[in-house]
Amino acid sequence: MKEVLERRFLNDLSAPDLVVVDGGKGQLSQVELIFGELGINDIEYVGLAKARTKRDFKSSEVESSLERIFKPGQKNPILLKPSTGAYRVLTQLRDESHRFAIAFHREVRDKKSLGFKPK
Repeated sequence: MKEVLERRFLNDLSAPDLVVVDGGKGQLSQVELIFGELGINDIEYVGLAKARTKRDFKSSEVESSLERIFKPGQKNPILLKPSTGAYRVLTQLRDESHRFAIAFHREVRDKKSLGFKPK
């Protein structure tokens, strides 16, 4: 994460309005440390954590939570209801970033298996 954030903010002059990190409190605290090292204090950032699902093998009931947004300095997350526009935008953003990362890693893996070096 440090490498990606450093590459993005040290080489690009345009600053986004919001940085969305895939993950909860742990990932958010890393962004806070990295932004501190880079001297960035005017960009908002949040962590988007997936809904949790708990299932007890003894019971047929499944407990699940909502998607959660973590903000720095805020103890409790903001819960996203599935019927909202924010939910759709943020979950599609996360799903697209996952798709992109998986496709990239598959390409690297395939090139390695064929004896090519990745770019």
